[in-house]
Amino acid sequence: MALLTFGITESVGGPGECQASIRGPARDDARVAWLGVGNAQHCAQVGQDLLTRMASTTLSFQPKREARRGGAVADLARRAQKLVRLIADRRFRAGLRHGVAATIEHAGALAGRSFASVVDIGANRGQFTLFVAGLYPQARIFAFEPLPGPYAVLARIAAGHDRTHTFQAAIGPRAATARIHLMHPDDCSSLLAPTGRQTAMFPQTRLAGTLPVEMAPLHAFVGPGDLCAPALLKLDVQGFELAALEGCASLLDRFAAVYLECSFVPLYAD
Repeated sequence: MALLTFGITESVGGPGECQASIRGPARDDARVAWLGVGNAQHCAQVGQDLLTRMASTTLSFQPKREARRGGAVADLARRAQKLVRLIADRRFRAGLRHGVAATIEHAGALAGRSFASVVDIGANRGQFTLFVAGLYPQARIFAFEPLPGPYAVLARIAAGHDRTHTFQAAIGPRAATARIHLMHPDDCSSLLAPTGRQTAMFPQTRLAGTLPVEMAPLHAFVGPGDLCAPALLKLDVQGFELAALEGCASLLDRFAAVYLECSFVPLYAD
């Protein structure tokens, strides 16, 4: 099984953290990062095959450090470039009617890979779901989003893809009603509480309250027979990745690759 990662990293050296630095040229709107791993045992909690090459997604907002480096004009130019590409590609154009931009910045990480099944945990409004539905039109997609507002948009987008199935639920190690920390913007929401470092690095974010959501293991919704090989498991759950992986334990052997967000900076409390 291959483990691919995406996300925000910076050089850190505290106990239980990993050393990481972003370097490399742009490719397909993604930055290529080479990672120097510090505490290998800690980093291996979520897998054994962490690839040294990873694509970093372009966020809708930036840390203050990045904002100073690139500036508002550069950020606007990146967004405009992405919008032009989305409009030009009929596979992703329809999502714009729902205010959803497919995450085409993942193209570099998935280049040369083909999947017959995709499980999208932490789907939000369907940004990644829309992307893989266009990239793998014959694949069965199972998308999970616990927040009612984003899920409603996800369900509308999935209505145009008969091979996409959506579930308003979080994936975790046990069936329970959990409280999610609702953030603004809502794609930063997490089942873990945000730390002060989250708002320091991303001053545009703020805690808006908590909300009860359904949580259950993956096998409560998807069976082994639903996952045609090769299958991809994608997780973007704001620090809850390890617990979500525990919720996928009975089906992990069905996946050829796991693609997850990985931050070497602790933004959420354990």
